[in-house]
Amino acid sequence: TTHAPHLKSLQLSGCVFTTDADLLLLAAGLVQLEEITLESMHEVTGAGIAAAAEYWVNLKKISLNSCTGL
Repeated sequence: TTHAPHLKSLQLSGCVFTTDADLLLLAAGLVQLEEITLESMHEVTGAGIAAAAEYWVNLKKISLNSCTGL
């Protein structure tokens, strides 16, 4: 698991093979995240976003453009 507890913003656009499980592992180490861009991530689902959001209590902005799995 990645541990970057002070990271506030992350951009992962175009990571087309990233899955819900991958996103959840990442989310657990990014508890202070305020903004995330997950555009064109075709394997991520709404359930994966919801599970990850449980860790992102400070999240203010999320971009999910072209995420076809939602």
